[in-house]
Amino acid sequence: MWLDFTAMVGAGKSTLAAAVCKDNEIREYFQERVIYIEVSESPDLLTILKTMWKNILDGTAPDFTNVPKAHKELQSQIKSRNQPILVVLDDLWSTLHLQNLLFEETQYKTLVTTRDREVITKGPNTRIYELPLLQQEHALSLFCHYAFDKPSIPIGRDKELVENVQQQCNGLPLALKVIGSSLYGKSDCDWEQAEKRLSAGGPFNDDHKQSLLNKLKTSIVVLDDHERECFLDLGAFPQRKMIPAKALLDIWVYVREMKSAQAKMLLGKFADRHLLELKKNTGTSETTDDSMDGYSVSQHDVMRDLALFLVNQDISIHRRRLYMPKMKNQLPSELDDFSSKAHIVSIHTGAMEDSQWPKMEFPKAKALVLCFTASEYCIPTFLHTMKNLRVLIIHNTDGAKRSKLSGVAGFEQLSQLKSLHLERLIVPEECKVSKSLEKIYMSLCEGLDRDKTFDFPGL
Repeated sequence: MWLDFTAMVGAGKSTLAAAVCKDNEIREYFQERVIYIEVSESPDLLTILKTMWKNILDGTAPDFTNVPKAHKELQSQIKSRNQPILVVLDDLWSTLHLQNLLFEETQYKTLVTTRDREVITKGPNTRIYELPLLQQEHALSLFCHYAFDKPSIPIGRDKELVENVQQQCNGLPLALKVIGSSLYGKSDCDWEQAEKRLSAGGPFNDDHKQSLLNKLKTSIVVLDDHERECFLDLGAFPQRKMIPAKALLDIWVYVREMKSAQAKMLLGKFADRHLLELKKNTGTSETTDDSMDGYSVSQHDVMRDLALFLVNQDISIHRRRLYMPKMKNQLPSELDDFSSKAHIVSIHTGAMEDSQWPKMEFPKAKALVLCFTASEYCIPTFLHTMKNLRVLIIHNTDGAKRSKLSGVAGFEQLSQLKSLHLERLIVPEECKVSKSLEKIYMSLCEGLDRDKTFDFPGL
C-alpha cells in the first residue's frame, strides 16, 4: 500500500512528510523503521536504490551497475524479510521514477509527495490526499508568527495593510514564512513598499511556480547589492545538497572579499529570513569558537529555483555565473559561450573521462564547484588554466561509496588557490596542491600523502 500527498509547490508537502516520519505512534508501529528519501526532479536512481538497500537491509549495497537489476534484487530481499517499514519518497516528479522506487510486500508501506498528481498510477492499494492551502485564519497566524513573532497582528499595526500583504501569499506556507520574515522589525513604510511590489507581481495563475517565484522575488530585492550577489551564489550547489557551511563562507570570503565575521553574520541573517536553513550535523561535538565546524546549509527547492530564476533574468549576472542546475551527461554549450567572463562556475555531471572535457579557458573564474555522482571521475583539463581560482569544491554526491579521482596532476599550478573542499573521494597519493593553500576540508576521503600534501606555511 502507498499514500500520496499532492499539492502545488510551496504548500508544505515536505514539511508534512517530515512530521509523519517523526510521529511517535508511527515510529512505534513500524518499529523505528521509517526511512526518508529525497528524490527531486533529476534523481540518480541507482544511488537512491543503494541508499534504500543500506537503510532497509542494514547493510552495504552490492555494486549494482543498472537500475532494473538493483530494483529486482532489493524487491527480492524485502519480500524475504517481511518486516514492517515505511519509506517516504519526497518530491517525486516522474511516473518512471516512481515505478523504479516502489516495492511490494504486505508490511512495506510507501508515502509519496509530488507536485503533479498525474505521475501517480492509481490502484486498489493507492490513497491520494490533496493537501489544501491554509485557510485565512491559519494563514494569518502563521504569517504573524514570522513577521511579528506573535500569533496575531500586534496592537498599533495597520491591520488592513498586514492582511493585504499576507493575502498576497495565497495561503502558501513557504511564501508566508519567507515574506513574513523579510518584514520582521520593518516600519509601516517598508510594509507599504512590500505591498506595492507584491501587487505588481500580479495574482496567482495557472503557472503556480512562476507566480510563487514572482512573489518570493520581493524578499530578495530588498537586500543590498552585495547581499543579493551572495544569495545568488547558493544556486551553484545541486538540488537537495547539504552544503558544508564553510564551503559557502569561503566563496563569500575569497570571491566576494568579505571579512570572515561579516560572512558569518550574513549566513545568520539569511537563516533568520528563511532564505536558507542552517543545521548542526548529527553527532557533531560542540566547538568553543565561531568557526562553523559541523554546520551545514540547505535550501528549499523553491528558494534555489528563485536564485537560478534571478540569475537567468539578468544576462550580465548570468555571464558572471555559469551554473548547471541539474546533473547532465554532456556539458551545455553556454559553458563555452560565457567562459571568458565567468567568476563562479558550477558543473554537475555523472562520470567524466579526460576526453569528454572540452578545451575551454576561464581566466576570471575564482570559484569552481564540481559535483558528480560516479565511481570514477576525471578532473576537467581546463582546471589547470584557472590561474585566478581561489576556491575549489569537489563533491561526490553518491551517498553509497567514494569515487576514484584522476587528472589531479597540476593542482600545484593553481597559485591563487586558498580553499579546497573534498568529499567522498579516493585521491591519488601523487596529488600536490599549491603552497598558497590556506584551508583544506576533507569528508569521507582516503588517499593523499600527508607528508607531501599538508606541509604548507599558510595552511
